[in-house]
Amino acid sequence: MLVVSWVLFGAFILTLVWIGWRAWLVKDELEALIPLVEQAKAATEVRDLDALEAVAGETSEHAARAAELTSEPMWAMAEAMPIVGANFSAVRVVSQNLDALTDTAVLPLTGIVRQVQESASAGGEFDLDTMAAAREPLSAAAGTFTTAAAELNTIDPSKLLGPVSEGVTSLTEFVVQAAPIVDAFDRAAQALPPMLGSDEPRQILVMVQNGAELRTGGGISGSFILLTATQGRISVAAQADAAVFPVLGESIIEIPEPVVDLYGEVVGEWVQNTTMPSDFELTAELATAWWTSVGYAAPDTVVSLDVPALAAMLGAIGPIPLDDGRSLGPENLVEILLTEPYLTMDGEEQTAFQRMITRAVFSSAMSASLSPLKWGEALMKPIEEGRISVWNARPEEQAVFDGTQLAGPAARHASADPAVSIYLNDATAGKLDLFLGVEMGIAELDCRSDGRHDLVVEVTLTNEAPEDAGERFSDTMTGAGLAGIPRGQIATNITAAGPAGSFVGGVRIDGELSRTRLATESGFPSSVARVILAPGESKTVEFRFVASGTGDVNPDLLHTPLLRVPAITEIDAACR
Repeated sequence: MLVVSWVLFGAFILTLVWIGWRAWLVKDELEALIPLVEQAKAATEVRDLDALEAVAGETSEHAARAAELTSEPMWAMAEAMPIVGANFSAVRVVSQNLDALTDTAVLPLTGIVRQVQESASAGGEFDLDTMAAAREPLSAAAGTFTTAAAELNTIDPSKLLGPVSEGVTSLTEFVVQAAPIVDAFDRAAQALPPMLGSDEPRQILVMVQNGAELRTGGGISGSFILLTATQGRISVAAQADAAVFPVLGESIIEIPEPVVDLYGEVVGEWVQNTTMPSDFELTAELATAWWTSVGYAAPDTVVSLDVPALAAMLGAIGPIPLDDGRSLGPENLVEILLTEPYLTMDGEEQTAFQRMITRAVFSSAMSASLSPLKWGEALMKPIEEGRISVWNARPEEQAVFDGTQLAGPAARHASADPAVSIYLNDATAGKLDLFLGVEMGIAELDCRSDGRHDLVVEVTLTNEAPEDAGERFSDTMTGAGLAGIPRGQIATNITAAGPAGSFVGGVRIDGELSRTRLATESGFPSSVARVILAPGESKTVEFRFVASGTGDVNPDLLHTPLLRVPAITEIDAACR
């Protein structure tokens, strides 16, 4: 019996020695990896492919060795040890994921990026073969990043020893930032070739939203451009503005009851209201119905973008010379396209001028020699800000966009939920939103005995137009009082859409309870309040929601894309 005890004791000591020796070897590998991860971050930020490849190659060697050392059965025994076991587990997760990331993601991606950089579009034609060749490695890389992000997020760095915690935090930050970007490029590689006519000619209907008159998606749909795509070659096929489409006495398609409850039947009676619903699929159905109503064929794809998104395109392709000697660029596009026409031209002149500018931007963009990667870089910020939405008539292609930033306001809300979305819709029938100042903020309060938290959102609007705007500005700018709003004043319908399952807790305007319209649109409880502002006047609207469950909610705050980025402020909310 004594011999057996000594044998077991000896085996235990040998196991500890083995684990300690292995841990020491892994420690050396991880200490070498930590600075390499930081170097990879830096190389990625400046897009230095040579540096990234060199770092990835060195990382691969250390990560493979660390993954091998942590994959043996006795390492699992170490993970089960009290107090220090979490560190052994974290080391294994980091090692194995780094090994997978370098071999199946980072190194293949650098090769793909080089190929894409060399495949610049020429004369409006994209290299679809390069895009198709990138599909499989991009899909593998996206899967690896997604898996790594999920596994790393299960580790609590606060429970780890200093060096291990540092390594976990550094790698997690890199992976979490990179994963959605790689996923976006993976989706693009799947969707773009067929959308650009790899199999058959496609028609893409682009709606340009005018943020001088706000709608949920960014602005009225005042201009339409039809693009044709055949084997990667894109050209402008047709163009129409809002004046082509008549005002109807009934909706052009059936509008869901919650949307009518919030905004009325006007959603489907005026083409300018096409982007009023938060559901972009409904917006695309409206756009298609309007487009076909004037004799065109139904498009394969509907794209909505606003003027700041056009400015981002100009930033990529370079300035466009105008007949008056000026150059049109991202820094003056809003002024030239939206402000000047309403101050200096009559209605027909405005339409003709804006039509000319819009066509010039798209024609230049379609003929620019830029790689898909450059286009992706140029449009990434507008996409993140919700300025570009895409819908595809083919379900299998639309599935690529579902749940992404490109799927429209309601989809962006669902992706961020729990969240509160603030949608602004002009009720002036003018273009005075060029002078609308917007501030907003959100707070979470623990006020209730049942443990459910209150979410409080404040939206402050200011009419920054000059005092004499009513007399000084044109009918087009002021709305001429046709909507019942005095010239120079700005009327705005503010919609607050709360987290799914939450409850509307009331609306106040400047502290006074206000009547509101209520509905659950796209699965989110929503309320609408109207604010009317004279020049120089400000009003604050407070929306409250009660969370569906107990505990912290930590909601995001989303909003209609605006010509000027709104100020997000801290608010001083109190329990009521």
